[in-house]
Amino acid sequence: PVFNPQLDEATVALIHDFGLVDEVVLTSFDQFALQRVKQLEPRLATGFIYIARLLNPLAQVSGLAVDALCPATDFLTLEEVRLIQSAGYACSPGGFWWYYPTLLAWGVDSISSNNPAAVQWEELLPGDGERADEWGILRGDAGALGRVAALGEGADAVGVRAGAHGAVGGAV
Repeated sequence: PVFNPQLDEATVALIHDFGLVDEVVLTSFDQFALQRVKQLEPRLATGFIYIARLLNPLAQVSGLAVDALCPATDFLTLEEVRLIQSAGYACSPGGFWWYYPTLLAWGVDSISSNNPAAVQWEELLPGDGERADEWGILRGDAGALGRVAALGEGADAVGVRAGAHGAVGGAV
């Protein structure tokens, strides 16, 4: 892979240009990129993505200024959610295993999805599936993400409102 710090700078500049500093969470596997983002704009929320079963996930972010830990849902446990949150971080899992009712019952702060079209909206927001489809979410329409705010509290509960990690957040 090619690591390009200019990508971090360009991303932060775009966020500023669109006035979204308080609306975006940047997530990455790259701790160096997360560090550069915080140096460029300390107000930007960041999250460290990891895919592993770790004895102590907090050790992975020791000395790194991040706001969220973003574990893979495939490996996540209730105990890990509690550990992350008790340390003052948001727990914002994502990945390929998406049984959202369990994650919501565990009290995660938000849920990340690389594919909003794969979200089982009817399970999350009973009765709102038609509205989600109407706004293009189920078809993966990128413009739909900004319209998710109209889903209201239900969308807030699952972290898909405009500005939440995952559906609206981006990867650096």
